[in-house]
Amino acid sequence: MRRAILLLLGILAPRSPARGQDVEVAFERLEPEGERGGAAIVLIHGFRAHPFSDAQVHRALRTDWQSADGALGRALAPLGDLFALSYAQDASIDEIAGAPDAEGLTLADHARRLRAEGYERVVLIGHSAGGLVARQLVEDDPSSGVTQVIQVAAPNEGSGWGALERGGRASQEPFVRSLSGEARAARRALGKRIPEEVSFAVVVAAGAGAGDLVVRCESQWPPDLRDAGIPAIRLTTTHFTVMRSPWTAEAIASLVERPPAREVR
Repeated sequence: MRRAILLLLGILAPRSPARGQDVEVAFERLEPEGERGGAAIVLIHGFRAHPFSDAQVHRALRTDWQSADGALGRALAPLGDLFALSYAQDASIDEIAGAPDAEGLTLADHARRLRAEGYERVVLIGHSAGGLVARQLVEDDPSSGVTQVIQVAAPNEGSGWGALERGGRASQEPFVRSLSGEARAARRALGKRIPEEVSFAVVVAAGAGAGDLVVRCESQWPPDLRDAGIPAIRLTTTHFTVMRSPWTAEAIASLVERPPAREVR
């Protein structure tokens, strides 16, 4: 089953030689500029397969669900202004989380700028690997101004795909390997904590028994997050549909509208 899905996504595409360069990152507004205030909601994508062009691996490209007119964008629009972070996939999660864009600004810099412009809240919604980028940002830079993180189907304890010998093109190997269980365990060993002042919630995609066809439920909501009192909601959906379905979009938007409290342990 796993092999069939990998073939479908093009992850077993012919590999090209890797090239060394700074990771390309793009931060952009998804709607016309309006009055400042309320919430700035930043959508962060995860892994992208590039079966036909190695050049695409090195570009910061938005996904289809990172748009104002998609199901998630429409559900979130009444709650704040929409932004998107996209990134090339030729670097590890560590590098991506702190990489500057063409303006020389990192995601943390953008969060600070949004707060300075008058936004009362900066909300990061990260799907899959994007959830790891969001988590790492608030753990590494608690003063960034981010007020809320929503992880959606994020491989906090890694994904089996990250350990596959042919997890993608050679140029994607640093990214894919940073999603492995070993890489995520090394990150946890650093002892970083999610700041108490940051509202943090997990959306567990559980449409395929023990997981969502890509990430196990246990990895999406692992013991360290449960022990920290991080709340979670469970949705019967898959890794590939959770960001695109209208009903899952409404569930994610409800977490932005009414951030759940951290459980006292």
